[in-house]
Amino acid sequence: MLNRIMQRFAIWFGSPQGVAQTFLLTTFVGIAEQVWPGLDPQHFFYMYLMTYYSTVTQTVLAYASSLSTERSEQTLKRIEQLEQDQHQMMTNQTDMMRLLLAMGKRTHEGIEEIVANLEEEADEKIKVD
Repeated sequence: MLNRIMQRFAIWFGSPQGVAQTFLLTTFVGIAEQVWPGLDPQHFFYMYLMTYYSTVTQTVLAYASSLSTERSEQTLKRIEQLEQDQHQMMTNQTDMMRLLLAMGKRTHEGIEEIVANLEEEADEKIKVD
Protein backbone atom coordinates (compact mmCIF):
# COMPACT_ATOMS: atom_id res chain seq x y z
CA MET A 1 0.00 0.00 0.00
CA LEU A 2 2.85 2.37 0.85
CA ASN A 3 4.44 1.63 -2.52
CA ARG A 4 1.19 2.55 -4.23
CA ILE A 5 0.94 5.84 -2.33
CA MET A 6 4.54 6.71 -3.18
CA GLN A 7 4.00 5.83 -6.84
CA ARG A 8 0.91 8.01 -7.02
CA PHE A 9 2.72 10.88 -5.31
CA ALA A 10 5.67 10.56 -7.68
CA ILE A 11 3.32 10.56 -10.68
CA TRP A 12 1.47 13.60 -9.32
CA PHE A 13 4.68 15.40 -8.36
CA GLY A 14 6.11 14.99 -11.88
CA SER A 15 2.91 16.01 -13.63
CA PRO A 16 2.16 19.58 -14.79
CA GLN A 17 -0.61 19.79 -12.18
CA GLY A 18 1.81 18.72 -9.43
CA VAL A 19 4.37 21.29 -10.47
CA ALA A 20 1.75 24.03 -10.63
CA GLN A 21 0.18 23.10 -7.29
CA THR A 22 3.57 22.87 -5.59
CA PHE A 23 4.56 26.24 -7.00
CA LEU A 24 1.28 27.81 -5.87
CA LEU A 25 1.52 26.31 -2.37
CA THR A 26 5.11 27.38 -1.77
CA THR A 27 4.41 30.82 -3.25
CA PHE A 28 1.33 31.22 -1.04
CA VAL A 29 3.26 30.23 2.09
CA GLY A 30 6.08 32.62 1.15
CA ILE A 31 3.67 35.48 0.51
CA ALA A 32 1.76 34.71 3.73
CA GLU A 33 5.03 34.97 5.65
CA GLN A 34 5.65 38.41 4.15
CA VAL A 35 2.08 39.74 4.43
CA TRP A 36 1.39 38.46 7.95
CA PRO A 37 4.78 38.48 9.67
CA GLY A 38 3.15 38.29 13.10
CA LEU A 39 1.56 34.95 12.22
CA ASP A 40 4.90 33.15 12.45
CA PRO A 41 7.50 35.64 13.71
CA GLN A 42 10.37 33.15 14.07
CA HIS A 43 9.40 31.40 10.81
CA PHE A 44 9.10 28.15 12.76
CA PHE A 45 5.92 27.01 11.00
CA TYR A 46 7.35 27.95 7.60
CA MET A 47 10.59 26.03 8.26
CA TYR A 48 8.66 23.06 9.67
CA LEU A 49 6.37 22.95 6.64
CA MET A 50 9.20 23.26 4.13
CA THR A 51 11.34 20.68 5.96
CA TYR A 52 8.48 18.21 6.12
CA TYR A 53 7.64 18.82 2.47
CA SER A 54 11.28 18.38 1.45
CA THR A 55 11.62 15.18 3.46
CA VAL A 56 8.56 13.61 1.86
CA THR A 57 9.45 14.86 -1.61
CA GLN A 58 13.06 13.69 -1.53
CA THR A 59 12.12 10.26 -0.19
CA VAL A 60 9.45 9.72 -2.81
CA LEU A 61 11.70 11.01 -5.58
CA ALA A 62 14.44 8.60 -4.49
CA TYR A 63 11.89 5.78 -4.58
CA ALA A 64 10.62 6.84 -8.00
CA SER A 65 14.19 7.07 -9.24
CA SER A 66 14.91 3.51 -8.10
CA LEU A 67 11.76 2.29 -9.85
CA SER A 68 12.74 4.15 -12.99
CA THR A 69 16.24 2.68 -12.85
CA GLU A 70 14.84 -0.81 -12.42
CA ARG A 71 12.49 -0.36 -15.37
CA SER A 72 15.31 1.05 -17.49
CA GLU A 73 17.50 -1.94 -16.67
CA GLN A 74 14.67 -4.33 -17.57
CA THR A 75 14.15 -2.48 -20.85
CA LEU A 76 17.87 -2.61 -21.65
CA LYS A 77 17.97 -6.34 -20.90
CA ARG A 78 14.99 -6.84 -23.20
CA ILE A 79 16.69 -4.81 -25.95
CA GLU A 80 19.88 -6.85 -25.55
CA GLN A 81 17.85 -10.06 -25.80
CA LEU A 82 16.12 -8.79 -28.93
CA GLU A 83 19.47 -7.89 -30.46
CA GLN A 84 20.80 -11.38 -29.69
CA ASP A 85 17.68 -12.94 -31.19
CA GLN A 86 18.03 -10.76 -34.29
CA HIS A 87 21.69 -11.74 -34.66
CA GLN A 88 20.77 -15.41 -34.36
CA MET A 89 18.03 -15.00 -36.96
CA MET A 90 20.43 -13.26 -39.35
CA THR A 91 23.00 -16.03 -38.80
CA ASN A 92 20.33 -18.64 -39.50
CA GLN A 93 19.23 -16.74 -42.60
CA THR A 94 22.83 -16.54 -43.86
CA ASP A 95 23.29 -20.28 -43.30
CA MET A 96 20.03 -20.97 -45.14
CA MET A 97 21.12 -18.80 -48.08
CA ARG A 98 24.44 -20.65 -48.27
CA LEU A 99 22.59 -23.97 -48.25
CA LEU A 100 20.21 -22.80 -50.98
CA LEU A 101 23.13 -21.56 -53.09
CA ALA A 102 24.91 -24.90 -52.68
CA MET A 103 21.72 -26.76 -53.63
CA GLY A 104 21.27 -24.47 -56.63
CA LYS A 105 24.87 -25.11 -57.70
CA ARG A 106 24.40 -28.88 -57.38
CA THR A 107 21.15 -28.67 -59.32
CA HIS A 108 22.85 -26.63 -62.05
CA GLU A 109 25.73 -29.13 -62.20
CA GLY A 110 23.23 -31.99 -62.39
CA ILE A 111 21.34 -30.30 -65.22
CA GLU A 112 24.61 -29.68 -67.09
CA GLU A 113 25.50 -33.35 -66.68
CA ILE A 114 22.10 -34.45 -67.98
CA VAL A 115 22.39 -32.07 -70.93
CA ALA A 116 25.89 -33.36 -71.68
CA ASN A 117 24.63 -36.96 -71.53
CA LEU A 118 21.71 -36.15 -73.80
CA GLU A 119 24.02 -34.43 -76.26
CA GLU A 120 26.33 -37.47 -76.26
CA GLU A 121 23.38 -39.79 -76.83
CA ALA A 122 22.13 -37.55 -79.61
CA ASP A 123 25.60 -37.48 -81.19
CA GLU A 124 25.82 -41.29 -81.00
CA LYS A 125 22.38 -41.70 -82.57
CA ILE A 126 23.37 -39.33 -85.36
CA LYS A 127 26.53 -41.36 -85.96
CA VAL A 128 24.61 -44.64 -85.97
CA ASP A 129 22.01 -43.38 -88.36
